[in-house]
Amino acid sequence: MSTFLGRAFWVVLWGFLILNSAPNANAHGYKNGTIEVRHPWMMPTKGGSAVVSMKLKNVSGQTERLISASVQTGETANLVDRSSVDVKLTAADAVKSAVAIAIPAGETVELSDASVHIRIDGLKAPLAAYDRFTMTLVFERSGPLTIEVVIEESPSP
Repeated sequence: MSTFLGRAFWVVLWGFLILNSAPNANAHGYKNGTIEVRHPWMMPTKGGSAVVSMKLKNVSGQTERLISASVQTGETANLVDRSSVDVKLTAADAVKSAVAIAIPAGETVELSDASVHIRIDGLKAPLAAYDRFTMTLVFERSGPLTIEVVIEESPSP
């Protein structure tokens, strides 16, 4: 009986070690209090400006607001709202800086180029597929959260 338990222990231990040495499926998700950040990413860029996409889920009973973002890879990280674009305006005129991005209680807000998003201006260097950089998001209630943004070679589904 003790031989069986000894072998079972080693099988479980090896399984645990193998599973934990593989890339973690949750490695691209972050949580800060009641906010979950899922899959922050952007497309490759040669410099200038770039849009960071992600999903923000509020698991609390109160509205949370993303009030700022910062990066070291660019001069500024701006919160932008394109969701209320008047079709008569050009894209450049329609982009307006958002004061904050609201995440209603129990809901998920998707940040993407077509709606609200974070735009990095003044990139200091080109970013190629598989590069990564850190970004700090600041939420009104939950406070700061540092995340890693991955550069993907094609749009995420």
